[in-house]
Amino acid sequence: MLGSKTLVTLFAAAAALLLTLTSGVLAPHRLATRGPHALLLAGIFGVLVGVLMFRFWRLGEASATYFRVARDGTLYENEGHFLGGPLTRLATGKNEGSAFDLGPTPQLFLCVGVALLVGLATIDARSLELLGKFTRNVAVNTASFCPEVEAKPAADDPNAPGCELVRRAFALGYAKDLGDCGVSKTRAAAAAVCTLRQRDEPFVHYAWRLLEHFGAGAARYFEPGYVSGLKSDFEKRMSRLDSINTAQREVLSSAPHSSHHVWVSLPDPGGTSLFGAGCEDRYRYLPHRPAPGDPAKAASQVFEHVLAQLLFESRYEPAAAYCREVVIHWGAPADACRQLAKDPEGFLAQSGALPHVRAVLDRWRLGNDLEQLGKQRSNRELPPQAFVSFSCWVEKPGAPGNPERWSAPVKLDGLDLAAEELTVAPLPPGAPLFVERYDEVATLLTRGFHYGALLSEAGLEGRGGEGLEPSFSTSDFAMSRLFGLEAVDIYLEPGWMAHRPDLLEVYPYQLHLKNYVKVFRGQYRRERGRL
Repeated sequence: MLGSKTLVTLFAAAAALLLTLTSGVLAPHRLATRGPHALLLAGIFGVLVGVLMFRFWRLGEASATYFRVARDGTLYENEGHFLGGPLTRLATGKNEGSAFDLGPTPQLFLCVGVALLVGLATIDARSLELLGKFTRNVAVNTASFCPEVEAKPAADDPNAPGCELVRRAFALGYAKDLGDCGVSKTRAAAAAVCTLRQRDEPFVHYAWRLLEHFGAGAARYFEPGYVSGLKSDFEKRMSRLDSINTAQREVLSSAPHSSHHVWVSLPDPGGTSLFGAGCEDRYRYLPHRPAPGDPAKAASQVFEHVLAQLLFESRYEPAAAYCREVVIHWGAPADACRQLAKDPEGFLAQSGALPHVRAVLDRWRLGNDLEQLGKQRSNRELPPQAFVSFSCWVEKPGAPGNPERWSAPVKLDGLDLAAEELTVAPLPPGAPLFVERYDEVATLLTRGFHYGALLSEAGLEGRGGEGLEPSFSTSDFAMSRLFGLEAVDIYLEPGWMAHRPDLLEVYPYQLHLKNYVKVFRGQYRRERGRL
């Protein structure tokens, strides 16, 4: 029979010795590299921990239980089966003094030996360095000290250097305030109390202040209404779990953030459309001027090009809208907006725009619902008119020279929206420049858009550039005159430049087209946005 305390101590000593021998910790060259300080600390660790093990586990007393190896199926009355099979087993029972136990002195030496082996295996020069660094950081934490405040002269001190002159200048109106000599700043500096560690404050005192601050903060968790408030907040969040799941699905499915629809009374331009899947790549770099290829669809191609250039092209300015959220309905009737104002839901459903519009409105309502859960809002303060718009482009012969605008309110799902219609005259056949289309499309997308001489990079003298026409009437030294084109803004009034295709090929679009797009997108972003 062997006492349980003796068995555990012998097993721990054997395991520690085996691990240290197999890992090479007790090798002479390994011990020599540790240095005297590491060996001394390992010895102190072994003595302290070994004595604590001996005292707290009461290894100096006899074991309460014992273990013995039973080689038959017979067990004593006070024994129980611990491990093994029916013939050979390890039995345990209550020790009544017959079990063998090591004496207090061998037990103490075994505990100290086990702790010493653990210390030798874990304590080296690197451990000493980390311990020293930790103690230095705990004792001296310069980041937690209060900053040193520079003493400033009081405002009412007659001997403060310069304050008398400052007060005299303030009284005469030459200075707006008293600066550092002012009473308000001095009081504000005195009232600012630093709660960090003071330069001459002992570390124990600072630690006690931190403990008091922690206790004051933790006291609110034990208030009577705190637990009930947590329960109420949890139930409130659980009741909107479906809303949170819906928001996650919208993020994963790239749900639209806005829905802008334009009904155009022109035929589909055909070919590669700038809108739909892959439109981001197609609008990144567009020609500076529209170049319609099919005379029968020239009006549609010009409108499409100008709209994409104003909203999406990212060569000069960041795009003002997302091309997949701007839908053009080609071949729409001339009274599309009037039908929309009369029966919004029916017209949108017939045009196929109702699901797209309602998806955006649902996302807006969902954002308002999630705001009650404490989620941060992202442009939720935008009104529905900013991210849902309906526009109609009507191009018909006989229309007046100036575009005619018509608008009407649209009521959809309880929200107030609007339908904007713009009627323009067709382009003249064979027009070399389509400057007027920029103003008309910009007017359709924003209300009251204006691009004047004061907004132009050319200045007041750049309207038409009639003074430069004689200099380009001859072909002599033409390259030396091209710098003068920077003073002509064709987007104000092309004038004679509209009939000079050779000059339009070298015109500085990077200056004036860039400025025109920048001015338009600035106003567009003030009226429109994305959730």
